Amino acid sequence: MTADIQLYNIFKTHFNDADATKIIDYIDAKTEKAIKDETKTFATKEDLAKLEASLIYKIVAIVLGQTALIITLLKVL
Repeated sequence: MTADIQLYNIFKTHFNDADATKIIDYIDAKTEKAIKDETKTFATKEDLAKLEASLIYKIVAIVLGQTALIITLLKVL
């Protein structure tokens, strides 16, 4: 907030009040849009839980497959 006031005062010395306000509003809008664009790609707790469940399922399948392969090789040899 303090930075907005300081920036407004700087713009006010070079522009009239309405133009300074428009510039500040434009900067705020661009900043908010950039933040929303960056944060929409964050993983949520639900996303991480789904990933964890998927990885556990795949690990169990791999371990069972390897166990079956080892048992089969031991029987053959």
